[in-house]
Amino acid sequence: MEPQSTPNTQMGDCRDRLDALSRQVIGCALTVMRTPGDRVLRESLFEKVYKNALVHALRKAGVTVAQQHRMVVRYDDVVVGDDTGNLLVGNIVL
Repeated sequence: MEPQSTPNTQMGDCRDRLDALSRQVIGCALTVMRTPGDRVLRESLFEKVYKNALVHALRKAGVTVAQQHRMVVRYDDVVVGDDTGNLLVGNIVL
């Protein structure tokens, strides 16, 4: 007998995926920050430089990343505007 997919099991699967993706993002961010001898990245005031290095590290780890991702913002099923996220990771983390 196959296990049934219920809202609770679907929520658990989503939470597990989000937890795993969050660990990957944090791990890559720490790797970039701790790059030996790369003072520019460690002490960077250059957000774009750090962001590009993080995108590279995430892609190298096999994670999908979109930069400057346009999105529609909804509230109560009504479009209330649009915005651009700096990074969209794995299609679920902004």
